[in-house]
Amino acid sequence: MPQCYCITICTESSINRTNGTINLLSLIGGILVDALPATIPMKTQVFWYFSPEELEQNFESRLVISLKQGHTMYSQPFALNPSTPYLHIEGNEMQVFSADEHRIGIEWRRQTDTNDAPWNRESVFWPIFVHLSS
Repeated sequence: MPQCYCITICTESSINRTNGTINLLSLIGGILVDALPATIPMKTQVFWYFSPEELEQNFESRLVISLKQGHTMYSQPFALNPSTPYLHIEGNEMQVFSADEHRIGIEWRRQTDTNDAPWNRESVFWPIFVHLSS
């Protein structure tokens, strides 16, 4: 079963191709916006582990944005096709709809021809607090 072991949100990131390190710059825990809804330019970093039996298998994933007040939103699904045990996925922006705590999580499922496999939600999440400017 795939495992997401880390989700982070930051303003910038870079990968050092020489030594394989990923630099995450300015981790985000709160956002100040002028109006809602708003599209926020940020880097969503999702880190996965796959067992040897799951390599070269087709999975899909989607971000889950859960609000403290109970609403849940989902991103469009994206493909996960691991060729190595560790996989890093990066997204580029996020929409926010209310001044509230947003918990950014992740779900995955096996990719099927009919896309009817159930979604599996990982327990890891990244909290972001959205505030309206005065």
